[in-house]
Amino acid sequence: KPKTIWYPSLGMLLHEQPKVSSSMDAIKTVINDNSLEKARTLSKHQVTTRSVNFLGFSADMQTRGRGTCQSQWLSPSGNLHYTIAIPDQWVHGSRLSDGVRLFPILNSLCLFETTKALLSRFLRTHSVEDRTCVHKIKVKWPNDILYKRKKLAGTLIEQFGEWYLIGIGVNIRQAPKVMDGGRKTTSFAKICKKHPTAVREHQLKFIRREFIRNYAKCLRNSLKFPEHEKLPFYSPQQMLQFFETHLAKNIVYRERQGGKTYRPIGIDAD
Repeated sequence: KPKTIWYPSLGMLLHEQPKVSSSMDAIKTVINDNSLEKARTLSKHQVTTRSVNFLGFSADMQTRGRGTCQSQWLSPSGNLHYTIAIPDQWVHGSRLSDGVRLFPILNSLCLFETTKALLSRFLRTHSVEDRTCVHKIKVKWPNDILYKRKKLAGTLIEQFGEWYLIGIGVNIRQAPKVMDGGRKTTSFAKICKKHPTAVREHQLKFIRREFIRNYAKCLRNSLKFPEHEKLPFYSPQQMLQFFETHLAKNIVYRERQGGKTYRPIGIDAD
């Protein structure tokens, strides 16, 4: 059933639905319908527009999920399909993201850190003693998280009015089939060497909400309070160094248009 959850410490209003065409399109409807005011009747808490920092929309399944360049992204039940909307003034005023210029990198690193932390917890929950596999997670420019060269998570940024919309997909239970000759995929369950059915519904619900909360917290802290929080970086220069350290350099990058291939060697800080 549809549900609305209020996270007061983050100022995040999260809408949950079992199935949508796209969480990014769904959150646009929330913004257009001025649903922030309607949320006062949906939530047990008294939520006003001034108290909301983030809007979130999560679904168990997407029927028309998409990736970069409008590519199709299969979104089976059992994974995380999530979009968060943040005010554009947060991005434009951020020292760490240097406005919009470094925002894609900052966003990728928030996804990277959150994925690592939740995979480690997932492994611990399933009694996997060897958790060194967490260190095999890498960032693929500009918006993918890889595990052993296979796609584990991805993100997409769009601007919508005075909001930036960040779409996130994380393969928890299922590894979707590859479309259009794209990169092979993996999932939390596969990394654990567990059958998808071994991931119970209550575990899935917990890890989804924990992922959403932790990612939103990392993003908020990075944009608003980088010097006061325990982040692995607190300046643009450190952030670029951190990104380069965890960049997947042992893979071939292929342009969608033209098919040109190349290998990354590093980041030009200029």
